[in-house]
Amino acid sequence: MANVNFSEVFIPVAHGNDKAEKPIKFHIRFLTAAEQSEMEYMQFVSVEGKAKPRVNVRIDSAFIFLRGVESIEGWDGGSTAEEFANARGPAWMGEMVREVALHIKQAMEIDEKN
Repeated sequence: MANVNFSEVFIPVAHGNDKAEKPIKFHIRFLTAAEQSEMEYMQFVSVEGKAKPRVNVRIDSAFIFLRGVESIEGWDGGSTAEEFANARGPAWMGEMVREVALHIKQAMEIDEKN
């Protein structure tokens, strides 16, 4: 997996997009340090019979997508992350948002290991 930078183009596989004649392409980038600090949030869940709540760390896929996508090509509904994320459409669009966000997050983790 390549490092995310300002010139990387990511083609998600959701809904057969990667095999399409004209796939939807996402121009993505690393999140800044400030953005990375906001991409996760804690969720406190009470557990029956336990005094302390369980803490789950959740990833905000929409946040990562909106901040990490510079532009979109090959989609008739527009060219921005905001237009894609706010569009009403089939479930595969949500799958693409999650796939792109996960790719950005994983690519940043790989870069930290190198």
